[in-house]
Amino acid sequence: MKTPTMRSLLTLGLLLAVATWATAQTLQPEIGESQPNLKVYRLSGVEYSAQPQAINTPQSFTAIAFEIPEDQSYGKASVWVNGQELPLHADPHRLPGEGNLSTLMSVEGPLTRFSISAPGWSQDLPVKVFLIHSGEAKVQQPRKAENAAACDFPPAIPQSEWRAGLTPPDPGRSFSDVNNLIVHHSAGSNTATNYTQVVRDIYVFHTQGRGWSDIGYNYVIAQNGDLYLARDPEGGDQDRVIGAHFCGANTGTMGVCLLGDYTNVVPPDTMLGTLELVLAWKAYKDEMDPLATASHRLNANLGVIAGHRDGCATECPGGQTYARLDEMRQRVADRMAVCDGPEPEPVDSVAIYRITSTTRNIRIFTNLPYRFSITETRLIDMQGRVHVVPWQPHPLATWELELGQFHPGVYVLHYVVAGEVRRQRIRVL
Repeated sequence: MKTPTMRSLLTLGLLLAVATWATAQTLQPEIGESQPNLKVYRLSGVEYSAQPQAINTPQSFTAIAFEIPEDQSYGKASVWVNGQELPLHADPHRLPGEGNLSTLMSVEGPLTRFSISAPGWSQDLPVKVFLIHSGEAKVQQPRKAENAAACDFPPAIPQSEWRAGLTPPDPGRSFSDVNNLIVHHSAGSNTATNYTQVVRDIYVFHTQGRGWSDIGYNYVIAQNGDLYLARDPEGGDQDRVIGAHFCGANTGTMGVCLLGDYTNVVPPDTMLGTLELVLAWKAYKDEMDPLATASHRLNANLGVIAGHRDGCATECPGGQTYARLDEMRQRVADRMAVCDGPEPEPVDSVAIYRITSTTRNIRIFTNLPYRFSITETRLIDMQGRVHVVPWQPHPLATWELELGQFHPGVYVLHYVVAGEVRRQRIRVL
């Protein structure tokens, strides 16, 4: 039974909570062009200090970002959501003239309220607030990337799943051969657990907030090791589609982004494990040396595996990620050595010549003095896509498969000979 004193205290607490909510400021009317999942508001007249100032929002949001004048610094500014402090930093991917955007912070929401603390900001500082609501995101089942073979492409969540219900990206893609594998971090929250929601938030921020045609990276990796196929290649190669992640000089690069802020926090082993798999798969497929450098117009000595900061004025991929890149390079090299292994042994009486160029056809031969029947010839790339290849008989019990326009890399040759299914890994050079 509550005593009069207890009732009075409860009533006082409720009144204080209502008063605090009532005194929270509301964002100014929307500015800028309206977008389906992103609205822009103006935050003004706030007495910025180290004490968090409560702000009510006219709409719910799953992620939030800010923009301040170019000559201003975020300093010690933080946004507070659900009682958690999220320090604000300049967006590591912004280019000159794009505005002084902050990193994007995904929240466990949707929410209709945040607080901001910004000691050193003047009351008349013009501040834009980007509120994103990327819709309901289905929590994906982990893809167990650690079960992937040594240099096979790990299981991944496709765009059709994580992007469901959002506006499709603008059409039109460009592709390039890749010489540098660039590692990033999103510099966002380390506590968000609906990783698909975070990827959707980033996609909306890049497309509707920054006006890009699609999300900037080729791949995104969550803290639990889940791998997301990011920029949509529209039927082309996911690893060769040119993104928007490396200081406006993206040709020749492939971008992999780790969700979270690793300035002071060490990336989880599950995340680094998937990163190793992706980098090893790409390096092995394209015969890249992970311990070497490959010249780029932003850095003549850019590592084959490099951090974002190696080409741009940014702290990305965070000090704790960057400190582990040398170890990552060696781990990728060690994994690739396992992938190579010994030369494949002939299967019964059938063997396959190693391919020495993209213009030379594959020849299957038998050491028996008669022809054999071969059917169902096709190549399977490391992303599981099947490519039918024509074949024709040649003298001396040899059959030749036409390579066509296959990109250099590792494939599995699937064929049926004498009624038996055969598979053998080959490399196109």
